[in-house]
Amino acid sequence: MSGWGVETVEGRSCFALRFDPVDEDRSLYRGTVWIDRETYRRVKAQTVQTHLVSPVLSSEEIHYFSSAGTLDGQDIQLLTRLVGRQIMLIAGRNLMVERGVRFEAFQLNPADFATQRE
Repeated sequence: MSGWGVETVEGRSCFALRFDPVDEDRSLYRGTVWIDRETYRRVKAQTVQTHLVSPVLSSEEIHYFSSAGTLDGQDIQLLTRLVGRQIMLIAGRNLMVERGVRFEAFQLNPADFATQRE
């Protein structure tokens, strides 16, 4: 781990834990995880893949966690949004591609789970 601090994310005071690859010669990840100082739950995670091979110059993902509902009186925090960004070198030009994914309408232990699974 390369360090930590305290930062505000989406209005919440968070521990910011920074990490770096253990081997700079391999394609691994560096980034930051933000953990709520009151609940100790993940709020956000940002990762950047290192040591990439052309044409991909940069690859970053940001994960956002928030409440998906309650189960047995317990608030359930899940990945609710993901943003991915890649920079690629194509025909001598940098091209940035961004994708966003939202997860919503969670059903936590629905009564008809076995039927849905079939």
